Amino acid sequence: SNEHSRSAKERHAASITIAIFTATCLICNLPYFVSSILEILRWLKADWFNTDANIFSIWYSSPIFFVFLTVLNAVVNPVLYFCRMTYVRQWFSELWKKDSVHKN
Repeated sequence: SNEHSRSAKERHAASITIAIFTATCLICNLPYFVSSILEILRWLKADWFNTDANIFSIWYSSPIFFVFLTVLNAVVNPVLYFCRMTYVRQWFSELWKKDSVHKN
């Protein structure tokens, strides 16, 4: 029963970690995907899509969505690994100890 409880807690923690990583990825990449779809619609010159009003927003938002949010995602991922996964913290701690021993 204790083993089952521990296993359930580990699965729950893993599910939360996966949800956090998925949400981070979506938050950082969804604006770019939406911007790309809007650009494709502008390129196709869809009659129902007002292209003139959105050219500025597409050109302005693309660098922000593509560069900043992609870099933000790349920066946040290691932080999330460190915060959410015990074995990553243990590995980093051991690595830090080994590095400090070699410096002395």
